[in-house]
Amino acid sequence: MYIPLLSLAAIAIKRFCKRTAAFLEQAVQSEQAIFAHYAARRWCDSTERALNEELMGRGSWLGNRFGSQND
Repeated sequence: MYIPLLSLAAIAIKRFCKRTAAFLEQAVQSEQAIFAHYAARRWCDSTERALNEELMGRGSWLGNRFGSQND
């Protein structure tokens, strides 16, 4: 009785860890793409502002959902 329950719990934990790792990897890759995009630009206030807005999630689902957008 307990062994199947423990097996199901272990499978659920394993899947959760895999999904979390995939989500975090995607976040790292998107940040690297943002850095590469701004690396070739001339550095000024508007560039810094745009970079900060992208890194802080402006325009993302999470940013829009929780009101991090300052319009």
